[in-house]
Amino acid sequence: MVNSNLGAMSLVEQAKVEYERERMLEVHRLLEDVDPETTCDPVWVERAKREAGDAAKLYAVLREGGGVTSSEEWRLAVDSGGIAVRSRPEATARFASVCVSLDLAASLSLVMTVVNEVSLLPSWMPEFLGFEARCIKQVSRFRQLVWIRVKLPFPFAPRDVVFDAMGVDVLDRPEPCILIVVRTPDPKDWPDVEIDAPKDRRDGRAVRARVLVAGAFVKPKSSTSSAFCNVVNIDPHLDFLPGWLFNWVNRRLVWYAFDAFRGKVAAVQEAGLSPEYQEFVAKKSNIYDEMHRRLRPWEGGACVRGGGNCNGARHPTTL
Repeated sequence: MVNSNLGAMSLVEQAKVEYERERMLEVHRLLEDVDPETTCDPVWVERAKREAGDAAKLYAVLREGGGVTSSEEWRLAVDSGGIAVRSRPEATARFASVCVSLDLAASLSLVMTVVNEVSLLPSWMPEFLGFEARCIKQVSRFRQLVWIRVKLPFPFAPRDVVFDAMGVDVLDRPEPCILIVVRTPDPKDWPDVEIDAPKDRRDGRAVRARVLVAGAFVKPKSSTSSAFCNVVNIDPHLDFLPGWLFNWVNRRLVWYAFDAFRGKVAAVQEAGLSPEYQEFVAKKSNIYDEMHRRLRPWEGGACVRGGGNCNGARHPTTL
């Protein structure tokens, strides 16, 4: 435990710098042993510790579920067409966690562009999901509060969810990647946002699902390919449905969703960004210019920071 107020203050100042850079694993390392009450900003430290701790836990789960590190808890459920879906039962959850891993024929910049524009996600999701999505609040350059809604067959009400999604810079690790941390937002952290109520004004019957764990990482493999891994455990409040049946259906829906995702990014890599994506990129030049700057050294498979051939890195608008 850090007992020195001076030492704690120094760590907090370093953590604030890393927090602004979206390097949450570094924030976790700096603040893990810091008692918020020994600092001059206990409220910020408590929140940063909570968010950084969630990022560190998610990173470990993704590495296990995606097969980066060995784990007997994750069982392979579906392995078809280059998409692997693994499942893990949870002692504290009714339904199993699902982890999907696949390779994408697209650069890291392009994958992050497709993922970042949540309002365009329905354009490539399978139609039978009745998928809707939008950004409620752009918190920072790489952080959003997001609303998603999925239709269920009649007579069941739609399910919606609000989550806090943050892109985390993990590019300094031996296996560089962008970590996408998805959390259920705490209403007290967002007093200016109506988080508790469903956001779809056309249908007040929507039932709010609960995010237990969710997130992804994207790793560069070459200038035109990336590795993608996603984990999710959401309680949709379908109490009438047997757990084994929901898990079986969920694993297959996840496979179809990511097969569509893979097709989308491959098509964009080949043909370029659609006018809709180009419009968003142009409007958010501050976000995409910074993303391009950070990702440039990792766009080529052999390209490393401070060396290697980085000429393959290209701005998303020119792909």
